[in-house]
Amino acid sequence: MVAADLFNRASKQTEIPVYGCVTTKKVCQLLQLSQKVALLDKQRYYLDNVEAILAIVQTIVQEFSNI
Repeated sequence: MVAADLFNRASKQTEIPVYGCVTTKKVCQLLQLSQKVALLDKQRYYLDNVEAILAIVQTIVQEFSNI
């Protein structure tokens, strides 16, 4: 995420956030890095709730399709 943020800043695209996910194989937690500020989603998403995880990924993809 840091490397992608550095690349965005070097390309003068500082308004583009970088998203990431940490997983334990059972639980996912999402992050957003934007302009050197990391935001951690306190909500934990369990892998048996794939619909919620895919909805979040779809929202991120839609956000980038508007750029």
